[in-house]
Amino acid sequence: MATAINGLAVVLRLLGRYGEAEPLLLQSAALRKYVLGENHIDTAESYNALGSLYRDMSQYSKSEEYFNMTIELREKLLGSKHPDLAQTLANLGGLYRDWNKFAQARIAYERSLTIYKESYGTIHPCYAQASNSLAGLFLEEGKVSKAKNLFQQALNTLEALLGPNHPEVALTLNDLAVCCARTNRLDLAKTYYRRSADIRKQALGENHPDYAQSLSN
Repeated sequence: MATAINGLAVVLRLLGRYGEAEPLLLQSAALRKYVLGENHIDTAESYNALGSLYRDMSQYSKSEEYFNMTIELREKLLGSKHPDLAQTLANLGGLYRDWNKFAQARIAYERSLTIYKESYGTIHPCYAQASNSLAGLFLEEGKVSKAKNLFQQALNTLEALLGPNHPEVALTLNDLAVCCARTNRLDLAKTYYRRSADIRKQALGENHPDYAQSLSN
C-alpha cells in the first residue's frame, strides 16, 4: 500500500500538484517506517521523495533535512559507493545550488560524480549527467575553465552513448559554446553553436523551441 501511495504522490509532484502530493508522501513514509522500520531502504526512498518535493516547493530547510536523512540511511544500508547514494547526493547538490550555497553544492556534486565513475565508468548516462551538473555549477560560479573541461567530458560520454546527432549532445555543445564565448574564443563558440543548431534542426525540426533558441545564439 505504501508503495502505491508513494508512486501516486510522485506523479502528482511531477504534475506540480504539490499540495496533494505532500500528505501522501508523508503518509507513505510513516507507513514504511512503522511496518518496515527506520533502517529500511524503502523508508529511505520515501525520505528522498520528500526531499525532492520540498525542493520543488522551495522549502529548502525541509528538503535538506530529508535528503540528509536519505543519505545517512543509504550509506548505512548500501555502503558509501552505491549509485543510489550518488543519486541523493546529486539531489542535495541541486538543492544547494538552488539555495545559492555553492560550496556545499560542489561537495555533494563531486562526491556523486566520483561514485558514479567508480560504479559505472565514464561511459554511462549517470556519469554524463553528473558531469553536466557540476559543470553547470562551475559556470554559474564563473569558473569557466573547470566548467569547460567537465562539459567536454560529458560530451565525450554522450556521443559514445547516443551518437553525435542526439539532442542531449546538442545541449552540451550549447553549454560548451557559452564557455568559449565567456573566454573570448568566439570562433570556437560559433562552431559549437552552429553544430548544436544543426543537430536540433535534424532531430527536432525547424518548429521546435530548442531549435529557435539555437538560432538566437
